[in-house]
Amino acid sequence: MAERRLAIVTSRPIQYQVPLWRALAAVPGLCVRVLYATDRGAERYFDAAFGSQIRWDVPLLDGYDWKVLRNRPLRGLGWRFELRCPSIGRELERGGYDAVLLVGKEHWYYLQAIRAALHQGIPILYRAETPPPRRGRMQAEMAGWQRRRLFPRFASLLCVGREQRAFYRGYGVPDSRMFWAPYCVDNRFFQEAARRFGPERDRIRARWGFGRETRVVAFAAKFIDRKRPRDLIDAFARLPRDGSYGLLMAGSGPRLEACRAHAAACGLRNVAFPGFLNQSEIGAVYAAADCFVLPSEHETWGLVVNEAMNFALPVVVSDSVGAGRDLVEEGVNGHRYPTGDVEALARALRAVLASDARRAALGRRSRAIVDGYSVARSVAGIVEALAAATGRARSRRFEPLAAGAAGAAPGGP
Repeated sequence: MAERRLAIVTSRPIQYQVPLWRALAAVPGLCVRVLYATDRGAERYFDAAFGSQIRWDVPLLDGYDWKVLRNRPLRGLGWRFELRCPSIGRELERGGYDAVLLVGKEHWYYLQAIRAALHQGIPILYRAETPPPRRGRMQAEMAGWQRRRLFPRFASLLCVGREQRAFYRGYGVPDSRMFWAPYCVDNRFFQEAARRFGPERDRIRARWGFGRETRVVAFAAKFIDRKRPRDLIDAFARLPRDGSYGLLMAGSGPRLEACRAHAAACGLRNVAFPGFLNQSEIGAVYAAADCFVLPSEHETWGLVVNEAMNFALPVVVSDSVGAGRDLVEEGVNGHRYPTGDVEALARALRAVLASDARRAALGRRSRAIVDGYSVARSVAGIVEALAAATGRARSRRFEPLAAGAAGAAPGGP
């Protein structure tokens, strides 16, 4: 079989995406090159939402072929124009690619890639989160107009969640052009972390002031208004204050100190704020926890939920967290509650932590669910979509194929 060449167009190296690029690079007969608009994220950089300098402690440029294009931003026109690479057309033309995998359409860079690919007759595979409804009638109409123009011109659309199929159908995309490529983290990485940190659970909990029998509620996210960390503090304040519950809130950001002060003003004890924890460290939070909460008011997915479920944790999320619609089975592995309803969140926590046996059963179901949202499953869907887009095969199935290849492959710029 002739080798197929796939260009992946994405903004920058992102710790959640890189395992997928490595796995695709390891598929026999597939030559992959990732085209970045910037290498921001691969080295130390300032993250405004975290409010600090960040350097991820996992390699982001190893195991696959990549190239950083020259970025020529248009200053003062907003974030959509911060990524703009006029050379993307030449790169696609010279690369002899059979298809382009696109992970969004919001940045100008993505629109440049779409235009170039369509002009050159290169099939486009589209894999992105489902956006939230636009606020305001004019914005909603403009977004709908753009989708109605673009979606029918994409060769294949990859569904990261089960409800996305209905979303694409609403814009006239037939089922025959939709493929299952679930949103995922590197499950193997986090499950290995669970095995590594598990025996240290009591010691980790003691480090943050929790006893062996304490029922610990965990949060791991940026401390920004959109994540609503204060809701979790207020819900925790409604639990018994007899020392049997603990709250572990990892992360940093502009609202961190305000949350510390709020917890103190509420007279709460058994609350720990360990700050930002890197990829090799965050597993300690999940290992110490008895359940995980993400109370965001807007979250197109929320991959920290996937991370926590790899540690067999029950999960409680607001109904504004996109992952909840796929990953949370009500009362079976956790709960969803109305965004901002602190009392409903407190009830969900009491239900999840009612007994060790219940918590363990919910956690086992979490682990089983997240096993289906893996890099291997996503690779299988992308390979199937690529085959269909290039005329080598046709499939009308939305369900995933058997697990595909995964692993590392040598590469570089």
